[in-house]
Amino acid sequence: MTSSAVLMLLADEYTPMSFLKAGMALQRIWIEANMGGYSVQPVSASLFIFQRVKREEKNGFNDLEKLQINKFANQLQKLFNQSGMKEEMFMIRINKADEPSMRAFRREFSKSLIIL
Repeated sequence: MTSSAVLMLLADEYTPMSFLKAGMALQRIWIEANMGGYSVQPVSASLFIFQRVKREEKNGFNDLEKLQINKFANQLQKLFNQSGMKEEMFMIRINKADEPSMRAFRREFSKSLIIL
């Protein structure tokens, strides 16, 4: 509710290649946002649940849950995908970022990598 913006990435079809391309676009958006002083938080979990109910017969939800999930999916579609002709890929929140209260120290990559 306090986000500066919410962004939905859409594609023409629901395929692995579409996810790859959407992920590449998301990466560019994320980097640009960070460079501009904005933070990005993925909020795609609901999209993945919506697609699971839509595409999988044995999805782990009962009829009442599926009804409610479809209701939420339709409400979100009215906001971002009114024509219903696109496939929802990813969703993110974008906020104006404050300065970090503490810097995280990162380990050197070679000290974290274990090769078997």
